[in-house]
Amino acid sequence: MFLGRFYHQIDEKGRVRIPTKFKEQLGDEPFITSGSNGSLLVYSQQDFYNKFLSKLTDLAIEDVEELQLARIFASNAIEGKEDKQGRILLPQHLIDHAGISKNLITIGVVDHVEIWSEETWTAYNKAEGSSLDSVIARLAAKKKKES
Repeated sequence: MFLGRFYHQIDEKGRVRIPTKFKEQLGDEPFITSGSNGSLLVYSQQDFYNKFLSKLTDLAIEDVEELQLARIFASNAIEGKEDKQGRILLPQHLIDHAGISKNLITIGVVDHVEIWSEETWTAYNKAEGSSLDSVIARLAAKKKKES
């Protein structure tokens, strides 16, 4: 289970370190891909396969939206191989997607890890409707509507 948040930086060559607490669970070569709201999703190899790749192989090739989803996830995904100093090189397309310039925050999201630029994370948390109370109220309304 991934919990907590860690503040760190990307170096001038685009390399990041996965916090040790998360790295132990992610394994040596986690998969990293673009996520929503300007985040990067980080999964262990097994979880990336189980949650994404195995489902994407079953998509209907003639369904334009399903094919688009497969293209986005597959073309943006990298296998995060560490160098000898324990850093992972992020390609420019992922750095651009996340709006990363220097400061990062890596968060645990129960079953995966997310990497955010500190600026994007701060803006996301200040946005209207992002408070814990707002989210709980929306989820309660959704459940009530579904029942």
